Amino acid sequence: MTLAQMFPHREHTFVQVVEFFNDTGWDIDRLLLVLPHHMAVQVEILLLSPDVLDRPMWKDTPDVPVDVIIQKRIHAHMASRCQCCSEIGTIQHLFIDSPVAHQFVKGGHIRTIIPLLVFWFIWTARNDAKHRRIGMEPSRIIWRVHHTIFLLRTGKLFQFVHWRGDFDLVPHFGITLISPTPNPPTLVYWRAPLAGSAKINTDGCVKDRFASGGGVIRDHNGRCIRAFSAGYGDIFILEAELRAILQRIELARRMGLVDLWIETDSTLAVHCISCGGGSVGDSVNT
Repeated sequence: MTLAQMFPHREHTFVQVVEFFNDTGWDIDRLLLVLPHHMAVQVEILLLSPDVLDRPMWKDTPDVPVDVIIQKRIHAHMASRCQCCSEIGTIQHLFIDSPVAHQFVKGGHIRTIIPLLVFWFIWTARNDAKHRRIGMEPSRIIWRVHHTIFLLRTGKLFQFVHWRGDFDLVPHFGITLISPTPNPPTLVYWRAPLAGSAKINTDGCVKDRFASGGGVIRDHNGRCIRAFSAGYGDIFILEAELRAILQRIELARRMGLVDLWIETDSTLAVHCISCGGGSVGDSVNT
């Protein structure tokens, strides 16, 4: 029977047994300083031999960093495991290599990452001070934040886009950012319709829950025949795109224009017109 089994209601501490044991056996006077007499008598019955090697007894302690205690006392490597993938929970793994960190940092910005790192390392400094008797030094917390950001950049998880708008901070972290090569310009041009035809270019937008649409009608020479715009109120963007197309077709017909080309930047609107998509789409199809 162990001491923990004999006294399950007692709060467990980290006082070593050797402090209550001398060359002749249990130090009953010392035991009585921390235990009631009847408990001390039960402990005194247990036989301990200084010549026999200690045999470790394992027991879960949910509120104590067991891995750190064991590592210090018996020099065994008991590193904590990551809760998402069971790898050894090093700082490198936690902030850079783990699946969670990879997804988070991939879309994060320096303005988000720095406060989170500060909070985290203040927390770890608190744990170091409480469990490892390491003082909470601000300079140590700052160094950890700097070093982690350096590792994120070295691991290529912190890219140019994560610093957008805050490039003046880059030199303070001892890293270098290389501006990505801009994409080559894309040629955009207006293609004229066939002779005798007219082209309608339309667009719709929604801002502050107010939709509007507009566009222009040109002939085959690119000459503007009619420009237009209209407000539609509180409707979705797709409906605004479709209404702009429908109203301009109706306008072109009233002007006597029959052979029409319609051009819009909304792929979904084109799909609704081509395949049918409700009352607005059906009206456009006619």
